[in-house]
Amino acid sequence: MIPENVRPEDFNSETADSWIQERTGISKRSIASRSLVGTRTAPIETEFQLTLEALQSFQVTSNDWANLDAIIVVKSGPIQYSPSLSQKLVQHFTEKFSFETPKKSGVFTLDLFQPSTGILAALKVMMGLPFKNAWLITPEILSPFVNLKDPASAILFGDGVGALWLNRTSQNSLFQIKDVDFESMPDTKKVLGFLDTNESSYMKGPELFRKIIPEFKRSSQKILAKNQFSLHDINYYLPHQANARIIERAASSIGFESKQVITNIKNVGNTASASMIIALDHFLQSHPKLKKGTKILMNACGSGLTSGAAILEVME
Repeated sequence: MIPENVRPEDFNSETADSWIQERTGISKRSIASRSLVGTRTAPIETEFQLTLEALQSFQVTSNDWANLDAIIVVKSGPIQYSPSLSQKLVQHFTEKFSFETPKKSGVFTLDLFQPSTGILAALKVMMGLPFKNAWLITPEILSPFVNLKDPASAILFGDGVGALWLNRTSQNSLFQIKDVDFESMPDTKKVLGFLDTNESSYMKGPELFRKIIPEFKRSSQKILAKNQFSLHDINYYLPHQANARIIERAASSIGFESKQVITNIKNVGNTASASMIIALDHFLQSHPKLKKGTKILMNACGSGLTSGAAILEVME
């Protein structure tokens, strides 16, 4: 889910649209509110409302809520310590369904701070939890924290919310998570970071590019080898939507053809930890009938520095 407030130009109006598209492949981005851009103001209520809108696609019933085991939220910011976003969701849906199906048990909640690769970190955590039904939510309201004095990073980021409903037992689940790998590596040169709400993001583009392209390839090859898959076993490649140049170079270095690459960077921008879920959702809208056994390789590198990959297989 992305906000409707789309602006094709940079947050800094002095940066030409053609320059942005040439460097990043981005022609449009979504922002939650023009008034928040660059203010470094934590838009807690905006984040909550956009998350509820994203969850509308689940068409949650009282019975669904009664059987939900876990909610994991992962994002770049802003951080709200208590109540956390996952806890606010528990309160909201408990009140909404309080007079219908009784909740069978409490809901496990966890809020993680991990930009870019956060979806992989959350999936790794979920793999170790004994849940049957869980929500994985990636709310990213990044526009307040862009560094308007740094056009290299300010031109990239947009706002959006991703949401996955994971069900381990239902035969109607679209995907099975075959495996997830996630790890950290030292960022000795401080090439990429998201600071607290009193600071802004920073990025050293050329150094970051040289660092992460080999890491995309290494992390992909690692999970394929671990699961005894070859590149020919993978139908589609879903990378973190960093920018068009990184996506293209990462895919080609691994060996994927352009027609196998899932991307929506042109019309959405970089939405950090939400980027792969939003791109997957857009892909499924245009490919509603994937064959059973279709495999998708998710792959990301990001601030930290962190990297990882996951393999999804279509079950229906």
